[in-house]
Amino acid sequence: MDNEYDSIRVADARRSLLRVLRIGGSAGLRVGDEYRVMQHFPSFDRPRLRLPWPLSRFQPFSFTIRWSKATLIETVLGIPIPPNAVRSSDEEIEEMTFDRNSLNEGLAFFLRDADPDDEISVTYLPHL
Repeated sequence: MDNEYDSIRVADARRSLLRVLRIGGSAGLRVGDEYRVMQHFPSFDRPRLRLPWPLSRFQPFSFTIRWSKATLIETVLGIPIPPNAVRSSDEEIEEMTFDRNSLNEGLAFFLRDADPDDEISVTYLPHL
């Protein structure tokens, strides 16, 4: 199964970001010279033992937001390479993990200072 890709505006992003947190995937956003990635992978971010429904709804899960200052590196032909494709070894990557109880704070942190017309690239994990 292939992953599903989407490109959305920041102003319309909340529903798509919640879908990433529901089924798994990632979202990437560039704000100024900072590149941010929000990721949720259910197989890694949920408890190993799941309680039966409806108790499983109360079990914690987490998602991670990583960000770094990044510059585009141009190739010989002048085509820019995205900042996540080539990183210098001295580039510092910071990250913060949020859980179910801080979901709104995590989304606000990811979208902070972004222009409503900025684009977010979203990848959803395939349904199995």
